[in-house]
Amino acid sequence: MGIFKRASKIAESYVNDAKKRSETVDPSLLLKEMLVQAGEVKRLAGELEYALQEIKEDELRVSEEAEKAYEQAGEALEQGDEEKARDRLLRRNRFLSKAKSLHEQSAIYEGKLEDLKDALETLREQIDDFQMERRDVEARLSSASGKLALEKAKEALESSRTEALEALRQEARQKEALVDLHSDIDEELAKLEASAKHAARTHEEHKDQ
Repeated sequence: MGIFKRASKIAESYVNDAKKRSETVDPSLLLKEMLVQAGEVKRLAGELEYALQEIKEDELRVSEEAEKAYEQAGEALEQGDEEKARDRLLRRNRFLSKAKSLHEQSAIYEGKLEDLKDALETLREQIDDFQMERRDVEARLSSASGKLALEKAKEALESSRTEALEALRQEARQKEALVDLHSDIDEELAKLEASAKHAARTHEEHKDQ
């Protein structure tokens, strides 16, 4: 698969599948995969840039060969060697044709390289957006989790407070009941003691009579 097709496949896969994968893949794994793919696109761009540099070097070399052949044709004419001059001019034309082809190929590669760099920049922007959105979502999740934990703590505290107060009330009622019971017993004992004393005095009075 060529550089352009591989790069195009990578870019299209993220344009078409990013949303779906973000819903089904762990965010950390998705981010890691995106970074790997960005690295792959960068590598392909480097390969293309190197190939473009080689084409430009070939174009320059062929152009120099064409210029050299033209000079040789002039020298041959000066020496009266018309056949050699024609041969050098034909050679020059071949070099010029190659230089033209290389120049056109170079222009095509430059356009493709710009497209690839744009795709890489777009992918980097998507990664930055993903990271920012991820941080925002994680912050919101942390805030919501904190609020939920606080509400649960409040509910637990309120429940414990209610139970503790009810236990204290129950204990107070029990002790109050004991106090009331002791009071009733003391009253009964006092009545019995008074009754016994009264009975003893009455008995003494009857004996005296």
